[in-house]
Formats: sequence, structure tokens, C-alpha cells
Amino acid sequence: LTPIILRTNLTKKRAHANVLDRQFVISYRSDYPPSITLESGEVTTSPYIWRNLPDEGVKLPGGRPVQVACAMGWDILSDTNIPQLKEKVRNHLNREQWNKWAENVRPAIVLPDLGAESPAVPEIITAQYGLCVIEGTPLLAYGTVVAKGYRYYSSDPYFESKWYQYEAEAQTANARAVAKLEEIRAELREKREREAVQAAAQQAKEKIDTLLHNSELDQTLPLRDKLSERRNQYLPAAVAELQQWIADTEAIIAEAEAVVAESSRQKAAEEADTSRAVAAGEILLGFEAWHRRGGMTSNGDGWVIKADGTLRQRDTDDVHRHKSDGNYRWNRIERNELALRWACSSRRDVAGNSTFETVKLPVGGLTNEQLATVRQIEEEIEAPQGAFGLDLAEKKVEPILRDSPPSLNDLAAVWGARLKNNK
Repeated sequence: LTPIILRTNLTKKRAHANVLDRQFVISYRSDYPPSITLESGEVTTSPYIWRNLPDEGVKLPGGRPVQVACAMGWDILSDTNIPQLKEKVRNHLNREQWNKWAENVRPAIVLPDLGAESPAVPEIITAQYGLCVIEGTPLLAYGTVVAKGYRYYSSDPYFESKWYQYEAEAQTANARAVAKLEEIRAELREKREREAVQAAAQQAKEKIDTLLHNSELDQTLPLRDKLSERRNQYLPAAVAELQQWIADTEAIIAEAEAVVAESSRQKAAEEADTSRAVAAGEILLGFEAWHRRGGMTSNGDGWVIKADGTLRQRDTDDVHRHKSDGNYRWNRIERNELALRWACSSRRDVAGNSTFETVKLPVGGLTNEQLATVRQIEEEIEAPQGAFGLDLAEKKVEPILRDSPPSLNDLAAVWGARLKNNK
């Protein structure tokens, strides 16, 4: 192009300027430089004649600069500096290509998977969204992961994808996303650690509940009180404090478990000793006797006599309220105890209608006190002396374990031995 020199027709009211081989009307406004306007169709469509504007600008014959305006729809870009005007128009038209770049054709950007072992923010990716209106080179968009500025709900994602027209903006957003991810990963690590510690604390409380239901701790009330106090405590919120609470609680639990283990060992030893003693006849488990003393028929009773001659009360019975008849039960007859049982079908003849049983004899023999108590029982039920088959003179045991009462010959033998010894 040759240098532009405007020729103004001074005889007319409107001045014109020859630019780009065309004639443009020069507009004048107060406080503004004179201007010419390129219409929208000439600016936004090929061949983009504004690109051919001379860089040295448009001037009046007197040297006054003319402002060139480029209309683009509702927007108008203007400047007396032509290189700056070209840059404005180029950016505007390139931006329109960016705005028309549809969401459904943009490549997908993979968001960080926070559930993965090592989540990461992917590198920035690029995609072409148009061609530069001046240079014809590809226009590139820069896509990256960005941290969301807000989350209304805890289930909302931390990140979203976003495309930028300029690489510097994408790099800044990417760096912020990386920093945010590290922050989230630290929070997740702390959350997982807190959840693990809370689960351990809950397990400790469950152990305490199990121990408190164990009767073996009934003999160690201070330790049981410690466990109850621990179970009812509120758990600390801070992880370090909660870890200390777990350590202290586990120490108490270990102490309680040791007590339970020792008690269980002792109980097992006692059960083994009991089984051996039962097999040897030294102790008796589950001794029962029918109790009725007030009628003429179906009478009976049972007695457990300790070494000192006193009677041991029954452990349980099934006697109904306001009644006296029922079954008496002793859970365990010890080694030095004597167990007797009596059943009488009719009081009219106690000796002839009774069964006298020595169910359990004391280990090591009867004591004088036990023999004296046996005699009192025989007198009380109006039975003959020696009815239970016990030799009162020499403390020899001759138990009569049968369903019939002792015969006269049996009683005579007992009394004969006594008379002989007395002589």
C-alpha cells in the first residue's frame, strides 16, 4: 500500500477519506478525534480487510490522526494506533471462536480419584478450538483439573475440570489443584487414622463389656470398678489423647484378663479335683430328699451333717409357698460330711415301713459329733437306734442301702456288738 494521504473536499459539509482503496466518511465529534468506521461484515468475515490497515495509521492532510473504528455486532473497537487496534480485533474474534467451542466437543479431563492409594492431579492437556484470524495458526485451549471454590454438601466433589484460553491461567489453576489435593490427602490420612483409633477404642470398650459379664471378676471389685469407669467415659476427640486412653485401657484390660485366666485355671483345677473326688466317692453332687414330716403317710426327710455335728441347710427346694412338703436339694456334699435319707410310707410302724439310707459317708470316718446327731435324728423320727446302720460304739460304718427297713437280726447284731464292748 502507498502511504495514505486524505483528500478532504472542503466545499462539502462531509469530509471523506480514501482508505483500503475505498472511501470512508469522516465523522467529527466534540472532544474526540475524527474517525472512520469499518462495518461489522467487513470486520468479522473473510478476507478481514482490517488486517490491511497501514501500521503508520490514518491521518488528515494536516497530520491530525484519524481514529479507526471496527464494528462487531453490538461491540465497537477503535484506536488511532493501528497495531493496537489489530490486536484488539484479533483477540475479540479469536475469543468468539473460543465462546463457540461447544462443551460436548471438548476432551474429557480425568479427575483425581480420592479413593485410590496415591491420587494425583493429571498434567495440563491441550485441544484446538480454532485458527487465529491474523496468522492462521491453531488456537489451543488448555485443560486442567481445578479445585472447586465451594462445596454445599460433604458428598460434593472437591475438583472439577476447566478449560483456559491461555496457558498461564491453566498452569496457575493446576498448581492450586495440586496444593489442594495434598491438603485433602493430609485430611484423609488424618481421618483414616482417627477412624482407626476410634475403632480400636470401641473394641476396647467391647472387651470391657465382655469382662464385666464375667463372674470371675466378682472377687476383685476395685478392678471391676476401674473397668466400669472406663466403659462409661467419653472418648477424647484428639487422636493423641485417644491413643493414650486406649493404651491405659488396654493395660487395665490385660490386668483383668490375667485375673480371669488365673481364676479359670483354678476353677478348671477344682473341677478336675471334684471329678476325681466324685469318682472316688469322696464328695457327692446333687443330693436330693423328699421332705414331709406332718402326715401319717408319705413322710420323708434328708440330712447333711457336718463334722462338728451341725446340720447344713439345703441349697434349694421346690416347696410351694405356705407349704412344707417338697424336695430338698444339696448341690454338693463335702468330704467330711455325712448324708442321710429317710422315707416312710406309714407312721403306724416307722421301723417296718421305712427306708433308711446312708447316702454319703465322710472321708476318714465319722466324728463323735456326727454320731450323736444321727442318734438325735433317729429319736426324732421315732426310729430304732442304729436304723441307719451306723455302729455307735466303735464308730464302724455298716450302711444299709436298700429299699426295706432293717431286720430284727440286723438290729440285734448291732446291739450285741455294743453289749460285748461294754462288758
